[in-house]
Amino acid sequence: MYVKWDTGHMNIVLQNFFPCSVAKFKKLLKVIALDWENCDRLIEDLKVYFQNQITVCGETAKQSAQDYSRLKTQVSDLEVMVKTRKKPVGVYLTQPELEKAREDLSRCRKQTADALSSYKKNTANVKKFQRLLEELNR
Repeated sequence: MYVKWDTGHMNIVLQNFFPCSVAKFKKLLKVIALDWENCDRLIEDLKVYFQNQITVCGETAKQSAQDYSRLKTQVSDLEVMVKTRKKPVGVYLTQPELEKAREDLSRCRKQTADALSSYKKNTANVKKFQRLLEELNR
């Protein structure tokens, strides 16, 4: 987003600037108001950007929740395999299979934590973008 006024200009990279605090956003709105020729267009661009981000973050959060659920089940299954040293059908694991199961368990635990973190971050971002959109509509 490019904002130009009588004594200067500002180039804002939306992906890096948002989501931000409401106080920081209000300062940005004051700067946008300085560009009186393009003020309305810039505000409409922000509204569209916020609505798109709400959609994208919501979909990403939903996908992360599905991944978390799937990975949590895998972790549970692998924990039982490692603890009992048996496959689900009751056959004992060989030493290489047991080591692979332990590695898979470690990897799945990390992926589960990452999926949960992604879900929390994206749901928080949805709320932040909604709040910023409400601030624009005032």
